[in-house]
Amino acid sequence: VLRGPALGGMGRSVRTSQYRYTEWGQDGARGMQLYDMKADPKELRNLAEEPAFDRKMVEMQLLLREGLLPATPE
Repeated sequence: VLRGPALGGMGRSVRTSQYRYTEWGQDGARGMQLYDMKADPKELRNLAEEPAFDRKMVEMQLLLREGLLPATPE
């Protein structure tokens, strides 16, 4: 995902059936977004800084990191 400099330039996203998580800049240094796509399909409420979603943030960060790892042959 490429956005303007106000949002940190390059971003990386991961999506599950319910949530979309995005990090802007290196490891989210320029910002993070978490949206509940079922409850908020227009992405109007960023849940990234709400304490009730801390656990979901960690889960989504791990999914993003796993997706960035290169595949290795068995």
